[in-house]
Amino acid sequence: MRRDDNPDMRNVDNLPPASPDRERDARELFPLDMTPEEYAARHGKEWYCFSFDDYRYSDPELDRWIQRLGDILFKR
Repeated sequence: MRRDDNPDMRNVDNLPPASPDRERDARELFPLDMTPEEYAARHGKEWYCFSFDDYRYSDPELDRWIQRLGDILFKR
């Protein structure tokens, strides 16, 4: 399902691009070899504040992964 087909999912097209530092931090923090669902199950309670999904990432795989994790953490 596409985001624009589901009113509960936010449109990320208008998000600002992540800075190079944020891109680097995201690559270091998030294991893309693990699904966002598995990561959330293992580490979701460790995140008091999560803003990585407030940005778009130049790598489409990283962008989808982080946006999905944000959807899970915020139950979108």
